Amino acid sequence: MRWRSGVVCASVVLAVSASRALASGIDDLLAALASDPSPRVRAQAALALEARAAAPEVEVALLGALHDGDAIVRAAAAKALRETASPQAFHDLCWAAVDPDPLVAKWAGLAVRRVIARAGAVRLDVRDLVSRTGYDNDLSTKTFQEVVLERLVRDRRYDVGAEMDFRDDGGPGRRPVVALRVSGVAWLDAMEFDPERPADPPTAEVRVTIRVLAPSGFVVLAVEATGRGRTRAPIPDPDADEYSLPAATVDGRLTALRRAAEAAADELAERLASGETEAPEPGGGTPARPRSRASGPR
Repeated sequence: MRWRSGVVCASVVLAVSASRALASGIDDLLAALASDPSPRVRAQAALALEARAAAPEVEVALLGALHDGDAIVRAAAAKALRETASPQAFHDLCWAAVDPDPLVAKWAGLAVRRVIARAGAVRLDVRDLVSRTGYDNDLSTKTFQEVVLERLVRDRRYDVGAEMDFRDDGGPGRRPVVALRVSGVAWLDAMEFDPERPADPPTAEVRVTIRVLAPSGFVVLAVEATGRGRTRAPIPDPDADEYSLPAATVDGRLTALRRAAEAAADELAERLASGETEAPEPGGGTPARPRSRASGPR
């Protein structure tokens, strides 16, 4: 019994000693990151802290290192933050994602996408979605915005506010909020006529592009999709009388826009939720080539 008690006591002592050593090691790394004169040592300290990056004091130190005068240190700090950064780190990471150094921008961009995927609340501004299809641009712009919003708000994380809020938190008693701007344009790609049936209305093809931007202007992702639609003549209402509104013609451009917007919004939601690791081109603000998706009957 005494032997077992001795083993237990020894184990406790060893555990406490290891914990103190680990704490001491972290303190040494934080000190090196903050004040060592060698950029290489500061960078190595940042990378060594990656395993503890979720600790608040370590995250704060790594965020400070994103503003270091040496790119090697900024890149190491961004790399250390990429898997565990909290929403409070979002603002600093967004600016690091447009760092002129491509390696800093790469790792910070990955971290930004991961933060968005894990965030409990994401605020969206979709007022920059506009239509240039040539068919009632006010109506088609409203349709474009409604389709994208309808798809995105299925995920309860998304909050569509009247104003952008780039604060680190959502106010007293609220979860931290990540703010994004959704920008896009729809335009008419083609109007196709069937030469064998010249009396039939043409088929419109509309293309939409959507980009999601962080407060710094960093392009989080970009998607592109096309949709096709044919103008439909109004269907007579057998119950209509002199007080009924006339049935409206459904323009093919509006149908095509809706289909393209639905396809783009689906991909947008999937990729935002995935925290994909696709990196920006050097410079951080340029998106990778948009994927293309087509929707609608030929």
